[in-house]
Amino acid sequence: MSSIGIGVIGYGYWGPNLARNIAELSGASIAGIADARNERRTIAGRRHPGVALAASAEELIANPLVDAVAIATPVNSHFELAMKALKAGKH
Repeated sequence: MSSIGIGVIGYGYWGPNLARNIAELSGASIAGIADARNERRTIAGRRHPGVALAASAEELIANPLVDAVAIATPVNSHFELAMKALKAGKH
């Protein structure tokens, strides 16, 4: 069975929890983490060495290693981000 690559969009309050849970799943891996804030990307990089870090959701969605996304951003941005991911063929 191949591993599904999951990208996390947003690394504020819920993002670290989602990333930790994804990292602990068998059959899945963190393919990338996106956050517009440099300090949050720095923290993500320390906690998840080797994981691709992106400054934008669009950059993460464009990553061919990302098969699916978990959205951890303010609720008012979920629809737009989910539609971008779906249009790019991501789960």
